[in-house]
Amino acid sequence: MPDRDQEFVEVSIEEFATGKPVPYAIYIRLTSWKYLQIASPGDGLDRERVDVYRDRNVKCLYLLKEDFARYVGFAVGPSAIAPPAGTVPPPTAAVPAPQPPPRPAAPLKPAIAHQVNLLKNAASGTLSLLKSNGINEFLFEASKDFVQSTISVLADDQNALQLLSAINTQQAQNPLYEHSVGVTLYSIMLARVLGWRSAPNFFKLGMGAMLHDIGFNSMDDKLMAKREFDLTPAERKQREQHAEWGAQILKQLTSVPPEVLAIALQHHEHVSGKGYPKGLKSAQINPMSKIVAVADRFCELVLDGPDSPRLSPESALQQLFDADAYDADVLSALKRLLKNLP
Repeated sequence: MPDRDQEFVEVSIEEFATGKPVPYAIYIRLTSWKYLQIASPGDGLDRERVDVYRDRNVKCLYLLKEDFARYVGFAVGPSAIAPPAGTVPPPTAAVPAPQPPPRPAAPLKPAIAHQVNLLKNAASGTLSLLKSNGINEFLFEASKDFVQSTISVLADDQNALQLLSAINTQQAQNPLYEHSVGVTLYSIMLARVLGWRSAPNFFKLGMGAMLHDIGFNSMDDKLMAKREFDLTPAERKQREQHAEWGAQILKQLTSVPPEVLAIALQHHEHVSGKGYPKGLKSAQINPMSKIVAVADRFCELVLDGPDSPRLSPESALQQLFDADAYDADVLSALKRLLKNLP
């Protein structure tokens, strides 16, 4: 029997708990080659049926990949090629061409399938490690599924796959992919604590978090390999350019929503106006960027990395509160998340 897993995207069952109609067919996974349709387009699932599946320990339901892409508003299609590593991306003012609707998934070429599997396996390993950080298990499970779904849908876009693969290289010297997965998970969990419910917004937030540091891929390898405390003032200034370079790279992908560009550009802005690259104050910073800023700094402090102090989650939280740089509501959400509150 042919493996059908590549055709589907898993979605946390909590996404369907509202009972609202979903304009796409909903499936349950029986085996890697057998998926059973349990709801027709437009029907959705009522709360009683969701509770039945919960009682049977079903944590995920499935949408066809192209339906999930439509559901979250992501148009998969041809796009401009990002500049190679080590070059400064040129600014672009090109207007994206209209994209055709997503087509049913075709079998992946072996090399591409290998890339996708590497990305998914690396993400799964990172997510498993993060589960031990004392966070709310319910929020973790629901958000973890969305991280994997985001990666799965992005991998269907040739150039988004190229970018994801680029940040998954040279893990030993620069664990950028592990960091990006961690930032994505925490960003989505924070949004849930803040009361966000929109799947399209979760996807935009997740995509922005996954690609927030893509500007680093345009920097010289020697500069990237240097520890933070070894950088000269000029080198530190150059490193800070990754935010603007990342936004310029992402502008060349026709499928990228404006919120994702804002995250790449603004995730080092501080509500005090003392961040970079523009020195924006709180009211000028995109709400998604404020969430990713907190998740980014928190992961820098607690996850493995060349400059990480490997703080405990509680110590990292206190450092963020003391910094006078981050949105108070997002910090309160992080505190609730780490205290394991519902």
